Amino acid sequence: VHTHLSTLDIDCTDAFWSEACTRNYCDKQETVTQQAGILMAIPFIVTVATTFVFGHFGVDRAGLRAEMVTCAPVLLVTAHAIIL
Repeated sequence: VHTHLSTLDIDCTDAFWSEACTRNYCDKQETVTQQAGILMAIPFIVTVATTFVFGHFGVDRAGLRAEMVTCAPVLLVTAHAIIL
């Protein structure tokens, strides 16, 4: 019998944990994992939806490819620095 459980002790793929002892925890873990997957897909969906628009109108029509290639990494590093 476990007196002090941590998340590392629970294996939701084992029937003992998922069907009996910590059923609520395992049910919530599955739901939250699916929600996290959906949220993590949002940046990729936005990228797919906007790549054509920015590429066609921003680069092909306006030109300035060299400037954009120079600014893109700077903006990327800046965005990650702000997050930290």
